Amino acid sequence: MRKCIDCGKTLTIGDDYTQDYADNKIHRHVSCDRERVNKLNPTINGVSRIAYRMAGSSAKFYDLPKEERARIRRDAKAEYETVSDNETNVVPTTPKFEHPELARIRTERLANYAVGDAREKAKRDGFVYVIVHPDFEGVCKIGRTRDPNRRLASANTWCPYNKFELHAAVYSEDAIELEKLVHEALKVRDREEVGEWFYINRWHAENLIYKVQRERQKEIDNADTDLRHRSQRTAPCRGHGLADLDH
Repeated sequence: MRKCIDCGKTLTIGDDYTQDYADNKIHRHVSCDRERVNKLNPTINGVSRIAYRMAGSSAKFYDLPKEERARIRRDAKAEYETVSDNETNVVPTTPKFEHPELARIRTERLANYAVGDAREKAKRDGFVYVIVHPDFEGVCKIGRTRDPNRRLASANTWCPYNKFELHAAVYSEDAIELEKLVHEALKVRDREEVGEWFYINRWHAENLIYKVQRERQKEIDNADTDLRHRSQRTAPCRGHGLADLDH
């Protein structure tokens, strides 16, 4: 029987697993492999970013001979480890974001991923977040996610020093619509924006999300009120049947 090289548990027929290095017959559960990759990614991406900086750019790095690339990677890894071990540059520990709806969403995510990603992607509820970097004050990434903690961990793979911070995360039953409205409110300004990155103070960004959410909820409430009033005006009078209305 095949066994997962990480957890040691047997991989039964029909069980989800991934196979790395097929020549060596190494097998892993999908969950074990994902955990392994998540642990490696911050280091691998951090070293790569330093190597690209040393070479001038990623394109220039890959134009170099293989031996030169290997030397630069060794230097980049040494710099990455030096910075990580330096007490003045300790990787910051960000408090975990908590919300009453987050536990339910995590349970749904696990169930949806067991049958495929399509059901998870179709979910509209979630959080509109503000992610910031202390070295770039006045610039915020405003996007949507089902799990802010996972999104922050993903963002920190872009930064070798794990400096990205989750400033705010606002829950909405329709986070897709809320994110769209917030982006539209930001893009009317005379500023050149890039994707989900906006030139805005972090506090102003958070306040804008709440403001857009309140205005959207007010529109929904007003629409519901109008619908109730119309239905009351068109409803038959109590005590009269449809036959009575014809006379």
